[in-house]
Amino acid sequence: MEIQVGQQFLNYKIEREIGKGGFGSVFFGRKIQANPDDEDKIVAIKVLHKAHADDERLRLRFHREARLARKLSHPNVVKIFDNGIKDDVNYIVMEFARGKTMLQFLVDQHLNTYSEEQTLIETKFQEVDINDATID
Repeated sequence: MEIQVGQQFLNYKIEREIGKGGFGSVFFGRKIQANPDDEDKIVAIKVLHKAHADDERLRLRFHREARLARKLSHPNVVKIFDNGIKDDVNYIVMEFARGKTMLQFLVDQHLNTYSEEQTLIETKFQEVDINDATID
């Protein structure tokens, strides 16, 4: 099974593809509410490409990423809600972070050299300061 925009996956309606890379895709999903008064919950759902799901090493790495990230608690790190395999789809359900992608951010900065990009990225990573994160 491949995830498609407009379909239901788990308890989420897949509304659009956010991004796509060499190993997977990320989709914007909205929780399907049993009760109309329930809070509207939006998430990002990361999916490992089917071609890589057969590679045990990549599949294990994908799920290890989710398990490790799930243990972190920090305001600059998205929360992981769920991960697993359903209908042969390897997935990670995580908090949806509003804003720009790192690529969009870099393009908007009008940086001229690789060195400028590297300095900016290092600064942004320092803002996360993983040393302040707690492990649940």
